[in-house]
Amino acid sequence: MLSSAPPTPSITVVDSAVDPALVYPPGARRPVQYRSDGKRDHYKVWIYLAGDRVPFVESVTYRLHHTFGEPVHRVARTPANSSCALVIWTWGVFEVHATIREKSGQTMEQTHLLSYDREFKQPGIVFVRDESSA
Repeated sequence: MLSSAPPTPSITVVDSAVDPALVYPPGARRPVQYRSDGKRDHYKVWIYLAGDRVPFVESVTYRLHHTFGEPVHRVARTPANSSCALVIWTWGVFEVHATIREKSGQTMEQTHLLSYDREFKQPGIVFVRDESSA
């Protein structure tokens, strides 16, 4: 007889070029916002936590590529930001380093390679130029 262990609770750093807080019906158009500086397009990207242990998170510190003006961002988990989302504008993919702190005080380190660009070929994706100031 095989015994199965209960699944291990998890927290994972993920990213998306589509706002993860919005729910779209199947087949709906999903916007990807971009800006151009004349040389490159920059995309609005959400970096956030997913998994069944996210409710136990106190905060996460994201460390972005060193070329960002402010590469380190601490994001507290709040009712308004329950997935510790950080919104950035970027033109490329790179590794994000995250230090996740649970309410118990325990910390864990994760590295995540951005993959938002994979969404660009999905059905329903539309590119919308963001005309607001940077």
